[in-house]
Amino acid sequence: MDWTLIDERYSVMFSELIAHLNDKIPLIGELCVNRVLILFKKEYMRNNKRLCIASIIFLSHLVVQRVVSDILLLEILQLLLEDPNEHTIDMSVEMLKVCGKYLETQSPIAASMIFDRFRDLLQEGNSSSKSIEYILRLRQSGFKCCPSSRREGENVHVVELGDELYSHDEYNVFRYDEDYEVHEQEYKEQRQAWGLEENKLQERQPETTEQTKPEVVVDMSQADQVNFQKTVYITIMSSMSADEAVHKLLRLSSKSTNDEVLVDTIIKCCSQEKTYSKFYGIIGEKLVDKPKYQQIFATLFKEYYTTIANYEVTAIRNIGKFFGYLFSTDLIELNKVFNHINLTERDTTSQGRILLKFIFQGMIEELGISELKKRLGEDYIKRDINGMFPVVDITWDDAEDLRFSINFFTAIGLGELTDEMREVLKQLHPPPEERGRSRSRSGSSTRSYSRSYSRSYSRSRSYSRSRSGSPRVSRREASPTKSFSRTPSREPLKRRREPSVSPPSKRR
Repeated sequence: MDWTLIDERYSVMFSELIAHLNDKIPLIGELCVNRVLILFKKEYMRNNKRLCIASIIFLSHLVVQRVVSDILLLEILQLLLEDPNEHTIDMSVEMLKVCGKYLETQSPIAASMIFDRFRDLLQEGNSSSKSIEYILRLRQSGFKCCPSSRREGENVHVVELGDELYSHDEYNVFRYDEDYEVHEQEYKEQRQAWGLEENKLQERQPETTEQTKPEVVVDMSQADQVNFQKTVYITIMSSMSADEAVHKLLRLSSKSTNDEVLVDTIIKCCSQEKTYSKFYGIIGEKLVDKPKYQQIFATLFKEYYTTIANYEVTAIRNIGKFFGYLFSTDLIELNKVFNHINLTERDTTSQGRILLKFIFQGMIEELGISELKKRLGEDYIKRDINGMFPVVDITWDDAEDLRFSINFFTAIGLGELTDEMREVLKQLHPPPEERGRSRSRSGSSTRSYSRSYSRSYSRSRSYSRSRSGSPRVSRREASPTKSFSRTPSREPLKRRREPSVSPPSKRR
């Protein structure tokens, strides 16, 4: 009954359903008539025109379907036309649109009296003259557009407007049935008596399945995909705002196969711009607000990160800022898009690192460094993004990767994100065998250093002989060992005469 009050078009369907149920279970028809009539009385006293019209239209359909007697309609018409005004005349006209033809055939005398009353009101110059003229013309045409009764009712309820009615609201509440099995068996027997056995329903089911039309499978060929991409591009370029673009794009993407192509085309349009436009980021944000697009954007980001070497630097910048704005909205979980990235020298390319640079710079522009650091520091994210920010279960073997990540974020101006990684690096200690190797290497290097130092020290000392006859003699000059410096002396260079040494004489 609620559906009939929302939309009057449901009144025909539900009235026919109640008519068939009334033939089997008269209690249902009587209960429905009582509730609708109670609703009409209540809303009539409240002067609620909309619900009054909805209830009397439903009652008129029940009269046409032979669920209730037409006496009830005549009493309602008498009530409405006794002291007529604009609202009551409109309600009477709406009633006669449905049951006018039925009253002409079943109660012609009463129907003629009603239309005579309408003619009197028309001559009096009533304000609802257009409605009255319409119903009179409809009568002259023989009520061609009005429904007619095509059945004979077995149980026609005689209900009058002044009767005491009960809505039995207790039927709306579920009650536990202690004799459920007994009543269920009675219900099955009654169904068999009505000819509604389950076997007949099962026999009819294959017939209906054979008559169903086969599902049409549309194969989206390459030409169709190209045309769809062109349509998406034209739609984006012709839109004045992001809201208008999203509204048009959602109407285009009516198939699930088109969703991924739609998102991919938006990213490619963004990459072809000379400079990044936030217009595309807002379009992506409004699409990601729908759950089915979140996984599509996450999957496409992984594909673009893998094939980013095929794009130029301008396209990489636009793609990076697009995804950076998208990730800053917190509609896509960061652990689902960064979980496959290992920020090491061997696992990344220069183009991939450039893409990450613009992504994080875009997130900083929208969120700020403190908010981004807070999001990346949440416990449920750390383990999934351990490839980019290695802080969980780090050993000495991962020290080089840890230093590389720290150096990368420091180089792009985001060193504040590496505070936790620096603390982890400080707490790393090499294993004992690594310590022994480092000590042996340091000892050997110390000995070699001391030897080279002593040699260079001895060579740097010079012994020069002065002709000035200075009485001051240094301790080194007094030593019998002589060493000649390779570096020139500070004194002016003079040619020195070596003392001639005569060979010893031979003894004869």
